[in-house]
Amino acid sequence: MSTTSTGDRSTRSDGDYTVSIILPVYNDSDTIERSLKSLLEQSYQNLEIIVVNDGSTDDTASRAREITKYDSRAKVVDIPHSGTSAAKNSGFSLSKGPVVLFAEGDALYEKDYVASAVRCLKEDPEIGGVCVLGGIWEVRRTFVTRSIEAENQVIHSLIHRGVLKPYYAWVFTRAALTRVGLYDVRLKQAEDRDLFNRVRSAGFRIGLVEGVHWRHRRFETTPQFFAKTVRKGERRIEFIVKDGRTSDFAKGVGLLWSLIVLVSLSLVVPEFAWTVLGWVVFFVAIFYWRLARRAQGANLSEAQFLELPIYQMLRYLANAIGYTLGILKYPFRNRSD
Repeated sequence: MSTTSTGDRSTRSDGDYTVSIILPVYNDSDTIERSLKSLLEQSYQNLEIIVVNDGSTDDTASRAREITKYDSRAKVVDIPHSGTSAAKNSGFSLSKGPVVLFAEGDALYEKDYVASAVRCLKEDPEIGGVCVLGGIWEVRRTFVTRSIEAENQVIHSLIHRGVLKPYYAWVFTRAALTRVGLYDVRLKQAEDRDLFNRVRSAGFRIGLVEGVHWRHRRFETTPQFFAKTVRKGERRIEFIVKDGRTSDFAKGVGLLWSLIVLVSLSLVVPEFAWTVLGWVVFFVAIFYWRLARRAQGANLSEAQFLELPIYQMLRYLANAIGYTLGILKYPFRNRSD
């Protein structure tokens, strides 16, 4: 594993920042023990860990208390079920460290995660957030998990080459969060991207730690992934409307809506079906051409190269359906708020 993209400062002392780890959990009984232990076992010891039990209906809270009862750095607090954004904000209000990590109850963290992020922060006082790259915690091997793993290889390569800039962060300075505010509790999807964008727009630099320093649980079959992505796309409309991201919406639904129009025309004029087939072949070719351009240095196998565009097309279709449902429901949703 690599340390940081901005230089190796491993000889530097890490002990002068308290890092507050906020861990919101909701019905994470099957993963909380491994996730929480991976945070407690960080090589960086100057930590406080606040587990926010967001009204779990299983034994998540009791499992967390059992793990933390002998460690004075950690505590578990209970709140009524309010959603992940509200849980993170509640945890932040109880924290005191100048550095904050918003962790996840279904993720595993390498022992050097916090230490690497702190070293990155020390390199530049203008940094307000740190993107620590990660991978997948593969619970079950499926077409989806294989594809996500391959896509991560491509993304890491693009970031390493400077083609793609870091686009997310889980570690922030308290100064950055105090200036831009916390999570928007109105958002049920993309709330992390919303906060990241506000930190970056406020003029803070984003640090980068390359390598794989944490892993998010993935296990979905193709039908499970498709249904989940539709739901996420539908909820993401709130974020798109808030930020006025009309171009994102247009790109997100453009291919689907175009295909619907073309298929409708082919029903009226059967000869037009060949045009539909031609456009489908064109769009598939675009996905493979795009991957061929972006995959340099990612060391994809032939199977990964063949599968990844299929996964991306499937994800695009699911997102487009979700966006469409979300925008249709949006006026009624606002009226009832």
